[in-house]
Parts: sequence; C-alpha cells; structure tokens
Amino acid sequence: MSDCVKCGKSFHCAMADGENGQACWCTAVPVIPASALAAAGGDGSACFCPDCLQAIARGAGLLPP
Repeated sequence: MSDCVKCGKSFHCAMADGENGQACWCTAVPVIPASALAAAGGDGSACFCPDCLQAIARGAGLLPP
C-alpha cells in the first residue's frame, strides 16, 4: 500500500507496490504538469491517491469538473 502525499489516505499503486509489468490506475489520468503536482505538495518521491490526483487534474483543466 502507498500513502497519498496530499491527504495521507492509503491506496494501491501497482508501480510503487512492486507489481512489475502491470499498469497502475494513474496511467488512465491525463499527464499533469509537474508544476501542478508540485503546487499540490508533490515532490516526485511519492504518489497521490485517486481522489487527490483526479482533483489536481480537474484543477489543471485536464478533466471535466
């Protein structure tokens, strides 16, 4: 399990949890600019949970509200 860098919620990440060869759920989210991830508290060392990552994508105009 992984912990979200923004909200602290535990979630499953196929890449961080060592599931070699399996795509993670986050690959279905549009690519979010690094600046938007950094503004949300990301530093590239950990993941965001599905709820937070989708909210960041919405805030960046990449997903509908």
